[in-house]
Amino acid sequence: MYYLPSYSPGLNRIEILWKHAKYLWRCFASVNGTDLLREIQSLMKAFGSEFTINFA
Repeated sequence: MYYLPSYSPGLNRIEILWKHAKYLWRCFASVNGTDLLREIQSLMKAFGSEFTINFA
């Protein structure tokens, strides 16, 4: 058995995915609501092909 802290974002896969989406794949800094929705939709459509994460 291994000790895991109560909150460990480095081990939580959804946190790793969100970090990649926010800081590496897209720039959400200067978009309005419609553009933001388009960016998120394109990110979700391309996830697994254009955007991948290697958890190894």
